[in-house]
Amino acid sequence: MAADLAPRRTFETPEGVAVGVELADFGNRAAALLIDLLVIIGCLLIAALLVFLALGPLFGAEFGVAMFLLLSFFLRCPYFLLFELRWQGQTPGKRLLGLRVVDRRGGALSASGLAARNLMREVEVFMPLTVLLQAWADNGALENVAGLIWMGAFTLMPLFNRDRLRVGDMLGGTWVISVRPTTLERDLAGSKRRGTCAWFVSLLEGAVGRLRNRRTASARTASAPVQDGCRTRNPARSMR
Repeated sequence: MAADLAPRRTFETPEGVAVGVELADFGNRAAALLIDLLVIIGCLLIAALLVFLALGPLFGAEFGVAMFLLLSFFLRCPYFLLFELRWQGQTPGKRLLGLRVVDRRGGALSASGLAARNLMREVEVFMPLTVLLQAWADNGALENVAGLIWMGAFTLMPLFNRDRLRVGDMLGGTWVISVRPTTLERDLAGSKRRGTCAWFVSLLEGAVGRLRNRRTASARTASAPVQDGCRTRNPARSMR
């Protein structure tokens, strides 16, 4: 039922073909982002641990924290950009949940558009998150409120526009759509299976019919009287 109520949009490809798409909902987009962040954090912890073990004893704990923040930026920005370029608008989180980034004008995704939408995520999510973490560490109530308002205004943006766009989508000229199998695709697949079954059944019926005809012909041949081709003459008639 939810899929039926999902907003749909139509765009025209450069070849002049009209394509209908279903916009992804806010919950699936948030879940996909969470999955991607878990992947990034896992990779980041491994990289930070290796760097800290190698250089931490020489420079101290503050160096380890600085390297963690630096690695987090240089890991998460290429992560989204490279995956969406390589996987045609998908990251691991989007692929798991059946989502894809597409160009709103119907063309191919451009590196500049993807870079704009992903760099804007720094302003929308990670910068206010950094403010919140810093305020929590320093017990700063004002910074906490400012960080929450900042993050809330950007994060909830898709809920307040008809195309479910965040600011990064507006700048990059993109939509996030659902790529689950459509009803038409399921019907086509079903008709193909039905057509294959009908062909197989007709093939079996033809083979059974030919076998039945052969048996009937054999039975008729066996029951026919055997004639030697010579007629018996009546002696009495021959004398006449």
